[in-house]
This record gives sequence, structure tokens and C-alpha cells, in this order.
Amino acid sequence: MFKMDLTSFLKQYIMKKSFLFAVAAMAVSAFASNAFAADNTITFSEIAAKGSLNGKTYNAGGFVLTVTDTDESKLEIDANNAFFGTADNYQKFEYRLKTGGKSNAKNALALTIPEAGKLQIFARTGSSSATDRNIILSQNSTELYNQILLEDNAVTVTISDKDTKIHPVIEVSVAAGTVNIEYPVNSIYLYGANLVTGGSGIVDVMAQSGVYYNGSEIITNGKNVTVYNVLGKVVAASAENINMTDFINGVYVVRVEGVKGAMKIQK
Repeated sequence: MFKMDLTSFLKQYIMKKSFLFAVAAMAVSAFASNAFAADNTITFSEIAAKGSLNGKTYNAGGFVLTVTDTDESKLEIDANNAFFGTADNYQKFEYRLKTGGKSNAKNALALTIPEAGKLQIFARTGSSSATDRNIILSQNSTELYNQILLEDNAVTVTISDKDTKIHPVIEVSVAAGTVNIEYPVNSIYLYGANLVTGGSGIVDVMAQSGVYYNGSEIITNGKNVTVYNVLGKVVAASAENINMTDFINGVYVVRVEGVKGAMKIQK
């Protein structure tokens, strides 16, 4: 009978586990670089308490959000569902960054733009009574956008037999460099940001294909759609609507046949 001492067994076990971990890491890295290269999308995926975000960065392929909260008492991230897009094409977000007050030297958000493209911002106030809270996007001392965020600008659609508000997406053209996000009146809620390069961002993919995620199903509108998990494994492929309710929670990438780019969705 074959015998192995405990030390030899443990060495082989550890080597095997290390090898499998390395293979998994390579798979994740390879898939991430392939799936997200065109879509530089920053979203939030976990709660972060006040006092934990100063100096925090969120990086998506060199597209980086940097948080400044030197008082360490204002900004936080909590779980909150919101939809952004249009009545026909929209995306669900599940976490938001709450600024906790107006922007200043101690409370600030900045985006590092790795290359020229279209910047999309997913933001709202969350208050129907707030009619004076504007958001300003500026780059190299040039104001790119300055508008009041109004909850009334949202459109209402029916999702899973429930009236749901779809909030508009802010979109501006940007060059490589730094874009500052200012909110000079009072707090805003930031759900995410997307940098569109080569016409392949989240909203563009949805607009080109008519495919969108409504929070429970991927509506294909007859297009051939493939869904991948974070390991790059195909978990669904169909031209029929894809029900996501039985899928485990997490991030998925949706590719549409014949359309450049991909959508990242979070269940």
C-alpha cells in the first residue's frame, strides 16, 4: 500500500491549492481585461461607513474615482436601488455614494480620465423637494456641465408590475486628464460613472442593441445575447429574455452579437 508522511502530504496539498488559485487568478485577469477594456465603469459593491473613504480610489481600467473626505465624517456608501437611462434602455444600480454635504476642499470627488471619450455620470439628489442642488463637471478650469439635479426629470416605467423611476444620465465629452465633480449647494448621491471610448459604453451598447437589464431579466428584444460570470464562463446564451432571478448575486457581463462592447450588470 502506498504511504505518505504528513509533511509530504501537506506540501503536495499546498502546491496543488496554489496552482489552482493561480489558474483562477489568471482566468479572472484575462476575462476582466477582455470584457471591461472598452467599458470603463465605476460602481460600488459594498457598504462603506463614514470615516472610511478618505483617499479611497475606485479603479476601472485606469478610469479612477478618488474620494476626499479629510473630515472623515461626511461621505459614505450604502445600499440603494436606482435605475438610470431612458424609458427604453436603462441600467440598475444597487449602491450609492452619499456626499453628506456640499463639496469643498475637505469633501471632494475627482475622476482620472485615461483617454478622451464621453463621460457618463449616474447621480441624483433623492429628494423631490430639493430644487437647487446642481452638479458641476469641470476639467482644466473649464466648466463642462452645470445643471440642477431634479428628481422630476426621471421618467416612470413599469418593471415587474411596479412603477419605477428611470433617472437621466449626465453625459459630456472629456479629454485625458482630471475631471472634478462639484456639488456646491448640498449633498448628492453618486451611483457610478462610465467612460465611453470608441462608442461602446453601457448606454451606447443598450442603445445600439435594444438589450437591457430590468433588475430581474435581461430583455434581449430578439438579439443573440451571451452572459458571462467574473471567471469568463458562459452562464447563459439566448435570443429569448434571460431570467436572472435564480443566478447568484454578483457581477455579470452581457455581450450582444454584432455589437461592439459589453454591459456590466450587478444582480
